[in-house]
Amino acid sequence: MEKSVFYFKKIYWKDVRDEVRVINPKLAEIIDKISPDKNYPLIKASYRFGDLIVNNGTAFLPDKNGDLLSIKDPVITNVLKNQLSYSPIPLFLTLKNASEVFINSSFRAIPLNLFYPGSLLGLFESIDYLFDRSSSSNWCVSAGARNLFFLAKINEIGGFKRLKMEFEIDSTLQPRTLADHWRLFREIAQQDDFKQSWCNEVLFFTKPWFFNHRKDSSWFAFKEFLFKEAWHQAQFAISKVGLNLTWEYFSRAISARNLKPIPYLVDQVKHILLVGAGRWPGFRPSDTSDLIAPVDGLQNVFTDVYMLKKHLPTIMHTCSLERTFHVPSYYSLSYPTLLEGSPQSKSPASTIMIDLRDIKQIIDTLKPVFKDHEKIDGATYGNINFEYFHVEKDKYGEIKMSNDLALLDKNLIHDKHKYPDRDFCATSQFWRGCIKIVRDKPIKV
Repeated sequence: MEKSVFYFKKIYWKDVRDEVRVINPKLAEIIDKISPDKNYPLIKASYRFGDLIVNNGTAFLPDKNGDLLSIKDPVITNVLKNQLSYSPIPLFLTLKNASEVFINSSFRAIPLNLFYPGSLLGLFESIDYLFDRSSSSNWCVSAGARNLFFLAKINEIGGFKRLKMEFEIDSTLQPRTLADHWRLFREIAQQDDFKQSWCNEVLFFTKPWFFNHRKDSSWFAFKEFLFKEAWHQAQFAISKVGLNLTWEYFSRAISARNLKPIPYLVDQVKHILLVGAGRWPGFRPSDTSDLIAPVDGLQNVFTDVYMLKKHLPTIMHTCSLERTFHVPSYYSLSYPTLLEGSPQSKSPASTIMIDLRDIKQIIDTLKPVFKDHEKIDGATYGNINFEYFHVEKDKYGEIKMSNDLALLDKNLIHDKHKYPDRDFCATSQFWRGCIKIVRDKPIKV
């Protein structure tokens, strides 16, 4: 299969308008009315899977060799640097395949959202520029999903040796936890011998789109569109503040039951509620579209080269906040994604099973409150269904066995037709203290 070429180039609206019309018709309609000429260039860039389009608040461009260059790099010409220097993260539109926004902490990549073709990123920083405000961010944006892993273990020494024989892989990349899988995936997918062609294409808007243009209604419509999109994306942060303000009311219901949860449990419950309300990403299995990663190629490598035993090569990834309506998403105590608070239990006597039971008890206690207050801080908590799972049997019968998951969510075994002799991995580390979340109503902004 022919490999993709990774680079960036200057283009104009006429060169890309048909692509944009397919993925974001409203934006295309607005720009068509502007009818921008060659005074308003755009930069089209193609990234390999795992490349960081934005790294700790600074955008990067790929050269013809696939190396990533900061937009501040002296290698980039002064003309191009000036075109993108209006913001450390210039406004860009996702054209092809998905990208994930996340924050790098000391030990975790904390997911914020997964964006599909047609999504605008760099909105907050670009609006800061419009209002002559300095902008400083610490986001990262990956080409493809950043929080990505197999349900099955892939830490077998023999299998890793077979991968090293097939690909040039650093020995330090042998995964020990689910969080280690992405680095190995990136290393494999970026090699010349990897058989699936995959790239993430984005379109950067240059400085003239925010400066030096006539002041008419068509440009006002463009800016208004950006403001609305930014407001929409800001809801996750607004909801987090709203839930914290409302928590005092929720805590009364908890106190009435004489429950005294430790801060760790309170942090987890708040986070789970935000996932349920569609304000924070959970996880779900990949589909057949390969939008989030070169899934098909990675599955083939791990079944044919690594020689994954007996289990389906199910890949889990971050959920897009826009795509979780009526589709189960999952949150695992063994793969914490809290932005703040303690991701680890501070109680030495606690176990994941005990924590999961306590979380279930707190959420069950709050359910009558949700019904009484149908809409709180813009998020509807009363229309979220929670189910709790663990790999071990609960002697009290409150927590379901992870073996049942494949019966309840067919998305978890959609690869069965491709791998009929393989079984669902019910013993995955991810299922250790897992909550299945289904939202019955779409997000309202």
